[in-house]
Amino acid sequence: MAIYILAYDLVNEQGNSSDYQELWDELERLDAHRVQDSLWLVNLDNTPKEVVEHFKRFTDTDDRIWVSSVRRNENWYLRAKAGTNSWLENNPPS
Repeated sequence: MAIYILAYDLVNEQGNSSDYQELWDELERLDAHRVQDSLWLVNLDNTPKEVVEHFKRFTDTDDRIWVSSVRRNENWYLRAKAGTNSWLENNPPS
């Protein structure tokens, strides 16, 4: 398993966030943790490309998705959303 940061830009969201409910439901189904509004941590047994391919089906064709691995002692954050430390303790990066 690998810990990934998944970030996205919902380009033409235009205030209609219900279009992306399936995206957020899928992230929650995978027990991902929201670190910032459009930045999540997720623990998966896939390559970064496979993660992007999986999540692009939940977004529009003009939206952007970025996936990058998280490694132990190679990340730091300030004021992440509540639960981030607990999530990382339960899903330690390699």
